[in-house]
Amino acid sequence: PAVRILAVRDIAPIPGPTADWLLGRLVQDTEREVSLNAMEGAGGRKPTAVLVEALFNKAILLFGDRD
Repeated sequence: PAVRILAVRDIAPIPGPTADWLLGRLVQDTEREVSLNAMEGAGGRKPTAVLVEALFNKAILLFGDRD
């Protein structure tokens, strides 16, 4: 997990769709610390479809459907 956390810190300031995709994948990481760091990194970026979808899917996974 430590290497992926460092990757998040390196990727977060890089603009563009490739970095968005990588952060989206890291948001979905099964290691909580990696995922939280990726969410934090994504929070400082311009919202894109890739990031919004990754964050939405993580929220559904964490909190489920609350009808």
